[in-house]
Amino acid sequence: MKKKELKEVVLKVSEGIIANLTDLVLAQLFFGLEFSSTRQHTLYDADKALERTYDDLTRINYQQIKQTIYYLKRKGLVKYIKREKILLPKITTEGKRRLENLIPVYDARRIWDKRIYLVAYDIPETKKKDRDVFRRYLKRIGCGLLQASVWLTLYNPKEILREFIKERGLKGQVLISDLGEDGSIGEEDLKELVARVYDLDKLDQRYLEFYQEWRSKNKLSNSEKARINFSFYSILTDDPQLPFDLLPEDWIGDKAYKLLKKLV
Repeated sequence: MKKKELKEVVLKVSEGIIANLTDLVLAQLFFGLEFSSTRQHTLYDADKALERTYDDLTRINYQQIKQTIYYLKRKGLVKYIKREKILLPKITTEGKRRLENLIPVYDARRIWDKRIYLVAYDIPETKKKDRDVFRRYLKRIGCGLLQASVWLTLYNPKEILREFIKERGLKGQVLISDLGEDGSIGEEDLKELVARVYDLDKLDQRYLEFYQEWRSKNKLSNSEKARINFSFYSILTDDPQLPFDLLPEDWIGDKAYKLLKKLV
């Protein structure tokens, strides 16, 4: 399979979270899908295990999977453990660290200092690439676009942005404003504002569809276990995880997460 075709399959399977086979296999192990081996460093029927997981992965052959596992083991991202005379590859602490930037963590506490922060920038056209990267980074850390070149966040972004600004040479081109505990933007209620900026109705609908699809399940197969994880975390990737005080009273995201914990 060509590299481009492989990437398309991986993106489809992981619902856009992961773009390469190495991280996909690592994530499968992280989510609990096991590949068994009857002899050391040899995966037995691993391609069949993947076939049972996703139809799309039948296009990824056994050798690709085996080589990926070998690579992960050499890098210290996977280790083998023995269970009932069968060797199983398991993700290591280093492997989990690698996934930290790919798979978001659900914040069940969401401590908020009651302040509003605005991030504004004036990056020249000559630095268009840096400007595009900066926009993607702002979205990744949970900022929402308020208007052209002005982003809003409920969590203090100063520390996390300081290093990024330094690395990209953007000093003096980015302004972070703290509106304070009693700050406001125009006449719009803060709840209404964040609902609009972050399009919470659309996000809530995605969580609702997830919840409705999985709530009748009791026990999951390997296939379903992988699917439910990728399905939930693909939504969480787009979720700014706003303070619960600012979310609608009937917000379904927390129920969806509790359902995931119950089933997996």
